[in-house]
Amino acid sequence: MRALGGEPLLSVPVRRGVLSARTIVRPLLDDALAAAHGRGTDRRALAGELGRGSQDRRDEAAGYAAGDRGHDRSTEERHVPDGCQAYSHQRYAHAKQFKRAGKALRKLKTYLGRTVRDIERQIAGDEQLDAIFKWSLYQAKTVIAQRQRQRGRKIYSLHADEVECIGKGKAHKPYEFGVKVSVATTLNRSKGGQFALHATALPGNPYDGHTLATVIPDMEKMLGNELSRILADAGYRGHNAPERHKLRVFTSGQKRRLTPPIKRQMRRRSAVEPVIGHLKSEHRMDRNYLAGEQGDAVNAVLAAAGYNFSLLLRWFRQLLCLLAALLLTFQSRPMPQQPA
Repeated sequence: MRALGGEPLLSVPVRRGVLSARTIVRPLLDDALAAAHGRGTDRRALAGELGRGSQDRRDEAAGYAAGDRGHDRSTEERHVPDGCQAYSHQRYAHAKQFKRAGKALRKLKTYLGRTVRDIERQIAGDEQLDAIFKWSLYQAKTVIAQRQRQRGRKIYSLHADEVECIGKGKAHKPYEFGVKVSVATTLNRSKGGQFALHATALPGNPYDGHTLATVIPDMEKMLGNELSRILADAGYRGHNAPERHKLRVFTSGQKRRLTPPIKRQMRRRSAVEPVIGHLKSEHRMDRNYLAGEQGDAVNAVLAAAGYNFSLLLRWFRQLLCLLAALLLTFQSRPMPQQPA
């Protein structure tokens, strides 16, 4: 975070009075989701793996010369041009024709299984080819074996296997594919706007409340101050905050230990939601184009930094307009006449 400019970005607004030092000790916490560049479902992974197992790709990896290709007994490429079986599964499921959708998915798995076995048969005994196809065959077998409601990690995207399926619990968008991101902002709006104090990627789809053990110390280290109160949504119930912060975390719907000032502050808890919306819609947190888990972490930090820079630029723009208005007012005043 230091290398990316997180600490200077927060220290400068505090020194200039744009961001109050009192506001950063009472953050608002929530989790967003940074959608990955690669997202999908089982059928898309099946279709993608089948396309990757084509004869042209095999010849290219094996270094075959033209006219010296191995014999391919399968005809999956002819049967599945451009993933049409995956498309038919999607159309059948959308029309609630689930028997036909299941048939299309089973046929797609059959094609992929035949392709895998054919590749294994042709590269048997060749260590060089075995090393080339080891990862692709592992992905293909994992996709074939995984089930819809299985526990644990699944492959949703072949070129971004770190993508996770995260349940949103909303009717219009029950699931999203990507990685969780923890976002914290100030309790009260500063002169420069509602700044994002902290943003970090949380791979592994952890429970929201179990992220505070690492998020709170990281936030205090970056801010250089101790947090006096943390307000979070109901997803943080049963948290594992550090011992000295156990009684400083307040969640939505909590009844105990709520004084009138804390109740008033809890009405500001939803102020973090517009910040997440701006991060997603305007600063590329909605779709991450950086590769791997490292790319997920960097994208979250850069999105928050870009959002804070936009607030600073807007504040400087308003200051410049004010100075220009004062200058015009001064120039428009009539000059005092010299005495005769």
